Amino acid sequence: MITISGSILIDRPKEDVFAFVGDYGNDPHWRSGVVEMRIDPPGEIHVGGRTHEVMRVMGRTTATEAEITEYVIDGRTAFRTVAGDLSAEGYRSVDAEGARTRFTYVAHAELDAWYRPFATLIEWVFNRRVGRDLARLKAILESPGPLATG
Repeated sequence: MITISGSILIDRPKEDVFAFVGDYGNDPHWRSGVVEMRIDPPGEIHVGGRTHEVMRVMGRTTATEAEITEYVIDGRTAFRTVAGDLSAEGYRSVDAEGARTRFTYVAHAELDAWYRPFATLIEWVFNRRVGRDLARLKAILESPGPLATG
């Protein structure tokens, strides 16, 4: 199992940060490699809802379906995969730090047998990617003007 995680301080109120990161449909805007993210059923995100993600990973296209296992508005959302090319679970959380917000992203993924010998390298690559993704997220959320979502 590998752990992919990162945290960043964003100069925006936690309600604004959660409105963006709590909507999985925004993932292609800030998560590199995410080609498509669809919510089922469409509309409001809730516990029991599903995400359908298509991602380019290490030269391969993968598709994963996940169930939303926790959804606390302006606080935390969690998921676990239920079908697809990857077995994973994780969460996203927002915490106020004064007028700013700490956003944290954590995912634990089980690698299939072919990838296990490369687990250390894969974990390093993905953690670097998360660092860049969080910097992109920070730039988006700290840009002037209203947030475009969905």
